[in-house]
Amino acid sequence: MAVHVDLSAPELQPQDVLDFILKHTENRPPVNILFKVSREVVEMYRGAANRAVTISQAEADEISEFLSRSLEADDFFMGGRYQCVNCDRTLTFYDVFQAGRKEHGDEFMRRILAGDEYHIQVARQDQTLLVPCTSCDSANTIGYLQGHQYHGDNYCYA
Repeated sequence: MAVHVDLSAPELQPQDVLDFILKHTENRPPVNILFKVSREVVEMYRGAANRAVTISQAEADEISEFLSRSLEADDFFMGGRYQCVNCDRTLTFYDVFQAGRKEHGDEFMRRILAGDEYHIQVARQDQTLLVPCTSCDSANTIGYLQGHQYHGDNYCYA
């Protein structure tokens, strides 16, 4: 469950919106906050992010087909490097994407990743994600204290 906050009004200054969101990443809220923002705010946030791990073009092609969009591998990345606890695969946005499909369903994933809206979600304090490895299906726990963040074309998780 997340609190939804709409900061997408064109009258709002993108840098001020981004600064407001970043303050919430410094002092984590007790619940997840899903900020609806402008494309410019997402681009600014993505531009400043660490691109530790990108996905392969084959993975990007599969996600593109699922979303009925034409996207490139560098449209998806994670801000930290995480190894599978079993097979040592480097986990990527593709693993998170597949976990999201299992957790939230295809309709939700299409809406959040391919819709015409832009979002930045700030993880609550003590938030962890369970991400099954797409190679061996082993469960991997990733927490925000590890610098966990991931980015799609119009959705970012901070």
